[in-house]
Amino acid sequence: MWREVSAKTLAGARRLIDPVWGGMFQYSDKLDWSGPHYEKLLNIQRDAMRAYVLAYEIGHDPADLAAARDIGGWLMDFMRAPSGAFYTSQDADAGPAEHGDVFYAKTDAARRAGAQPPIDRNAYARENGWAIASLAALYDVTGDRDLLDASRRAFDWTLASRRAPNGGLGHARATDDDTHLGDTLAMAEAALALYRSTAERRYLNIAVELAEVIARDHRDPAGGYMVCQPDPGAKGVLAKPVKQLDENVAAVRLFNLLARNTAKPAFRTAAEHGMSFLIALAEDDLVVPGALLADRELGREPAHVTIVGSRDDPAAQALYVAARAYPTRYLRIEWFDRREGPLPAADIDYPEMPEAAAFACANGACSVPVFTPDQVHRIVAKVDDR
Repeated sequence: MWREVSAKTLAGARRLIDPVWGGMFQYSDKLDWSGPHYEKLLNIQRDAMRAYVLAYEIGHDPADLAAARDIGGWLMDFMRAPSGAFYTSQDADAGPAEHGDVFYAKTDAARRAGAQPPIDRNAYARENGWAIASLAALYDVTGDRDLLDASRRAFDWTLASRRAPNGGLGHARATDDDTHLGDTLAMAEAALALYRSTAERRYLNIAVELAEVIARDHRDPAGGYMVCQPDPGAKGVLAKPVKQLDENVAAVRLFNLLARNTAKPAFRTAAEHGMSFLIALAEDDLVVPGALLADRELGREPAHVTIVGSRDDPAAQALYVAARAYPTRYLRIEWFDRREGPLPAADIDYPEMPEAAAFACANGACSVPVFTPDQVHRIVAKVDDR
């Protein structure tokens, strides 16, 4: 039943994808998806790309992959600055005299011949984190190196240009007074996404650093995580901590996944602190659907797959390509090349293998090894469905 509902929703939402340039419009004001509001926002692209990639990983419908590619194509073709950063949004209308319904009905050549909907060329840390994580997810199923290269470049630019002295991410500038939970959180999620895509430990290390900043600077002792520190000189509402619900759900999920990947108890504690805030909201009859997902993840291990083999071994590379496309975002994925030393969590002693192998693990025990990419999802699913 849930697959039918999801497939119907995803099929309808494809009507909001610009058929010429790609990218998804903000919403439809008609129930059959035929009345798009033509603005293209980064958060819409983020959610849509992740949904279509996950749908493709589960059901292997080429239409879902095509939708994700169309959205990613617009980001790559229209929303990248020369620096490698991503811009923020594109307006709905080409101007007061040409509304979106007229402009977006044109061919590519006709669009380029005249005025186009303006692009907001600000580059914010949060929006760049969204774009990086989404394009990395699309890379995971396509292997398109251009997507990964763009994600890496935007990640490096954002750290270099928006990281504040306190270690967090400034929204529009690299200053302590502009750091916000959403920006640091989005870049921590981007770092984890790139770790999944590449198994390069530097990305996991950066995710750890940013999560530690969140726990230090955004924790509200009363529960949950604040958008930013309250202004001590302010009065009334501005003197109180402001907490955004979706960001708190995402923070719980980030902390929990990092706890699983690093075996650092402090991250588990941080996740439980955020969850206590979400539980309190539920007890007051405020429905937060994302809290159910966060709670489910807190209560169970993630799908866990480890590739054992050298990074320069084509057989190990092929196994990792299969592993990173496993259909869940709640995934602990590792590449154990003994030349790099112990794994970050190091809770399992993997045997010496004569050839590259994949293991699926749970509760400190692992499956028998498999040696071909087509077997990887089978062993992980068997453990994940326990």
